[in-house]
Amino acid sequence: MILFLLACFSTSDKQNETALNIVDTATEMGRYALSIEQIQTHLAALNQIALDHNSNRAVGSSGDEITQEYITEQMESYGFQVWQEPVVAMGYEVLSDPVVSIGADDLEAKTFYLSTSGSIEAVIEGVDLQIPPGPSANSSTSGCEVSDFEGFTIGSIALLQRGTCTFETKVNNAVNAGASAVVIFN
Repeated sequence: MILFLLACFSTSDKQNETALNIVDTATEMGRYALSIEQIQTHLAALNQIALDHNSNRAVGSSGDEITQEYITEQMESYGFQVWQEPVVAMGYEVLSDPVVSIGADDLEAKTFYLSTSGSIEAVIEGVDLQIPPGPSANSSTSGCEVSDFEGFTIGSIALLQRGTCTFETKVNNAVNAGASAVVIFN
């Protein structure tokens, strides 16, 4: 299984010796090379774990715990000694659906991954919008260039149009221009 490969970085001779022993063990264990069918069986098992846990094997979830147990069992069945090192992992969970309102009208919205929570009331300011959209889908460059934000009012909510660059580029440009929030629409 590819999952057992580790990168070992160390400075002490004892740690280097341990790292070399791991590599030697992995080489020796290479005799347990998996067939395509076996790999597909493991992938199916991991997929089933996700399906059984709300389509989720993310770090810290119940699917993650079962995945760790599965991988540990599989690796031990190949003769590996398995241990787990504690790591700090950043988690993210949307606790409630976003509410975007203009006057009395609520709009359908989705939260971007790693968005912060909070409430913002500010003027919405369109940035380089292409209305109506061009003849080809997602052809707008709204928010893709730093220059799109020339004259942008700090503290406003940047209204951006889906288009030719990544959401990350759009959001970074808006934040650097002083936007208090970003709304991207299709």
